[in-house]
Amino acid sequence: MGKFNHLSHTLFTIKPLYKINKLNIESNKLWVEIIKLLWAVYNNINFQGNFMIASKYYSESENVCEFYIITDKWIELSHTTKSNNIILLRDLWDNYYLVEDNNWKNIYKLDDNNVFNIVDNRLLNMDHTSINKLFKWEPTLINSNNETWIYVFDKSTWKLTKLIDVININLNFPEMDWDMMIITSEYWEERFFYKNWKLYKFKKWYTLHNWYFKKWFFGEKIILKNSFKDMEQYLNEIVIPQNITIA
Repeated sequence: MGKFNHLSHTLFTIKPLYKINKLNIESNKLWVEIIKLLWAVYNNINFQGNFMIASKYYSESENVCEFYIITDKWIELSHTTKSNNIILLRDLWDNYYLVEDNNWKNIYKLDDNNVFNIVDNRLLNMDHTSINKLFKWEPTLINSNNETWIYVFDKSTWKLTKLIDVININLNFPEMDWDMMIITSEYWEERFFYKNWKLYKFKKWYTLHNWYFKKWFFGEKIILKNSFKDMEQYLNEIVIPQNITIA
């Protein structure tokens, strides 16, 4: 639902739109000219930054939404999608864009040809995620297509790294306390340490408590700190993704 085949976008494009040349129209008249040209076909036209989003009837339950980018020279079709809700567009960072309605969130990358490219299929049809955390290189819960994971995203390489694979559990969003990642559900809590794309847990002979941990049952209490550097001697790197499941 949240994505639409670019190959079919010509079926939904009004050819006269491509005749509009921004350089030949005074800027204060450009939007008026576009609306005059398209209003007979599109049921809603709005402008968000350098983009125009125009929607029109597709079926009883859906509209087709077309995204046009306004460049210095002309107007180009960048993306099409189907939705019966209000579509919002958000510039995230370095030509990454969030396209969303009330039901889903998609992340795309605008290429040199002004076309929205899919970054990763796991960043499509998301119904739960924290976009701000995802774009700060923080571990982030992503619920997409009825599956749930905790990922970290490298914006420079377009790479998603799965840290936690979640099965049959409704997790809360992970909380980052400096280098310590706290994962909670309705019934339990787990703590990991995350550093440089790697995941760590306490060595098996340490027991973790609320504000301290200790070795075995009679060990001395050691204050829990949120710095990987302070805790490194007590931690082991673990294989990712870690599976968290309730049968």
